[in-house]
Amino acid sequence: MIAPSGQPDTQDSAAAAVLFSEFGHALDTKDWQAYAALYGPDGSLALPGGSPVPQSRLEAICEAVLGRFQETHHMITNVLSTRQGAENHVTANLRAAHFYPDDSHEPWVVYGRYTATTYLRGKSLVFKDVELEILWQTGDQPPAPR
Repeated sequence: MIAPSGQPDTQDSAAAAVLFSEFGHALDTKDWQAYAALYGPDGSLALPGGSPVPQSRLEAICEAVLGRFQETHHMITNVLSTRQGAENHVTANLRAAHFYPDDSHEPWVVYGRYTATTYLRGKSLVFKDVELEILWQTGDQPPAPR
């Protein structure tokens, strides 16, 4: 069932939850190509304090930001999607742990919120844009990539 425009929709929320599960899995397995493929060609990622990164640069920025960690674990929950015409506006909560390759740094743990827009590209749901808002963090935050 499709909910009226502006109302949360169970089916759309479930589809967005699957997309965010693929998102977290691609980051945690360091499959930067699969991560970038979750975005449409016009897609972008906005990280705190930076300009939106276009889909064409996502592989490189993921490698620079997350490639330095031995392991990451992204848990994305409470996904809620609201239809707005041909697009869906999605919110989700994040808890991500980032483990350095040595014991000289405390793991960087982030709690935040994703706000995203999704749309159907052919038969696939893709991100148009994703924005991360960090609500709280602990541990050793890495320097920004150069």
